[in-house]
Amino acid sequence: TAAPTTTAAPTITVAPTTSAAPTTTAASTTTVTTTAPPPTSTATHSTTTTTVASRPVVPGCTDIVRRTPAFEKGIADHELWIGRIVADQITDQQMLGSGWSVGDGFMIDGVAHIWAMNAADNVLHHATFANDEFTDLGPISVDGEVFQGFIDPDVFRLPDGGIGLAAVNGMRVEGTRRQPGPVCLMRSDDGQNFETVQVLLDGSGVQDPAVIVGDEWVLAVQVFNQETIQLLVGTPDGGFETTASVLGRDPDLVMESDGSIRLTVCGDGMLKTYISSEGRSWESSDPIRSLTCGPAWISGSDWMLHLPKPGQGGAIPTPGGGSGGSANPPPANSAPA
Repeated sequence: TAAPTTTAAPTITVAPTTSAAPTTTAASTTTVTTTAPPPTSTATHSTTTTTVASRPVVPGCTDIVRRTPAFEKGIADHELWIGRIVADQITDQQMLGSGWSVGDGFMIDGVAHIWAMNAADNVLHHATFANDEFTDLGPISVDGEVFQGFIDPDVFRLPDGGIGLAAVNGMRVEGTRRQPGPVCLMRSDDGQNFETVQVLLDGSGVQDPAVIVGDEWVLAVQVFNQETIQLLVGTPDGGFETTASVLGRDPDLVMESDGSIRLTVCGDGMLKTYISSEGRSWESSDPIRSLTCGPAWISGSDWMLHLPKPGQGGAIPTPGGGSGGSANPPPANSAPA
């Protein structure tokens, strides 16, 4: 089992916000202050002219290249599974579907609501799981459109009761290879139709965000193409500072019933876990001894989504191993205030 790293990952900066966001406590990070209703643009099709409202500009999020939904071979063989955590194993497993990948969710009125990527169109879909049945409710829209571009979703309740979605801008430049980022924050009332709020974590080279909302927000992100997880604490308005880093992949954060925060990451042959009371200092906890990856707790339940190797038949129990010690803070690295 690899021990937590103390090597600081590449710096990620979070720009302070300059205007308040609508309906939530988060604020827009654009440097343009809007003092009047957004302008309108005129779109012409054949002989019919339609006036449509322009999207508010959130650099890095609303200026993303919005590609037409299309089949994605890269995740076509992925298998999204769900199971219960009993002691230190994933049990009571069920495959939700092939061609599904990178999911997250939480309970709403006793039903597990899940958001996951779908290979059929390479778009994030909203689904439910109840009475052992998985129901696809279709692709989500962002700012009124259904498109490819955002990846690695994490969902959570916002302070105003809305549904928050943190996702990575995965293809900002058409036809040009680039590192993923920034992490964008979106909001929805129904889980199907989202609006862009702001840049949550600025910069490139980050993926797989996980979010805990509180007086201070706790974020976990994986450094692109590295087995390094960065932990950050702050607020959408004031920015975030890196507080710790650990070895691993595909981070997930969940709030425990006692108020502590649990971090779960892919480790060597099992899922490694860490516990923190405030998101700044982390201690290793008992691992989940199951061979799989892509962990995502369904908040408010004992269900966990995961992504075993295709054809593996779900998570495989793994004996031995163990956790890797304390998560040591890296050198001081603060976002601008």
